[in-house]
Amino acid sequence: MAGRILDDVFLQQYWSGNEALYASLQKDPTSLGKARLNYFWINKGPWSNLDGFEAFLLPDVPKRKAGGREFLSRRL
Repeated sequence: MAGRILDDVFLQQYWSGNEALYASLQKDPTSLGKARLNYFWINKGPWSNLDGFEAFLLPDVPKRKAGGREFLSRRL
């Protein structure tokens, strides 16, 4: 249970668009939609850790993950 809570917190802090994108991905019942949702959850966002943080859900997200600015800008 604690792991799931921390996953949710990390998801919120990783990128400000994650919550809305996650909700959108959950609505796609197709095989491709399920695969996208699974890969999104593994990476905790729309950028592939294995591919140099390139977006795999274009055009809905920025092409590359921004540096550590996202968390700080939400807190100021």
